[in-house]
Amino acid sequence: MSRDGDIDPHALVARFPTKIENLGEIREKCKLTDQIPLASPVRDGGEDSAVPDSAPKNGTRKRPRPSPCKAKVASLTAQLQTAEHCDAFTKVQVQSLRNELDKAKEEVAEVWKARVASLTLQLTSVEGTMADLKKDLTNLRQELANSKLEGAKEAKAQIEAELQLVFSTHTRRQRRTREPL
Repeated sequence: MSRDGDIDPHALVARFPTKIENLGEIREKCKLTDQIPLASPVRDGGEDSAVPDSAPKNGTRKRPRPSPCKAKVASLTAQLQTAEHCDAFTKVQVQSLRNELDKAKEEVAEVWKARVASLTLQLTSVEGTMADLKKDLTNLRQELANSKLEGAKEAKAQIEAELQLVFSTHTRRQRRTREPL
């Protein structure tokens, strides 16, 4: 017990190392012993103490023997009270652990929310960069097509010029060959 009269669960657990699993068994034993009469019925109905039937009739009284059932009931009652205190203490510990678990879950959720927000920003940035790259790629393709077209036009003009030259050379040769020498 503590100084102010409260029962300290830690001290009880150390003093009475009863397992919490045995609590139901202890309660059952107490129920069974409650059904057993602890003393003989009171004689003459006027006295508080129970007088055994085997008391001498000459007026002297024997002191009643302590009943083994009473001792067992007292022991089991003490064990039951200890177990109930341990049970209450365990319930407090379980609730405390549940509260800590809930806090940890909330902290993990907050960390993941921040991580998701960060990744979302990165994804948005990458998507923007990809859109810019697609525009640049489209522009480069267009420029390539235009340069090919210009190159093709220049090549065509050059080929036409060469063909013109070949035809003009060929026609001159034909004229020379037709002209009498």
